[in-house]
Amino acid sequence: MKNQPEINLWIAVLSRAILDLDLPDESVKVLAWLKSQEEGPGSFIFVSDILNQEPRALRQRIVRWHERKAQSFQQAA
Repeated sequence: MKNQPEINLWIAVLSRAILDLDLPDESVKVLAWLKSQEEGPGSFIFVSDILNQEPRALRQRIVRWHERKAQSFQQAA
């Protein structure tokens, strides 16, 4: 069983990545991290596993959420 501090750390990493999708200088890096097939420590697949999430499904949810957010922002402008 994973310990809560470790889980909290990886939740924070994922949360930061999601927030960084809104930063022009960081969004390309975040998207590359999300799409990477690497499985080592710190990779998206690793984080997904730690959080008991299927990487493909989690990736799709994050990308869809970000796209909807961007669309609503553009419509409001």
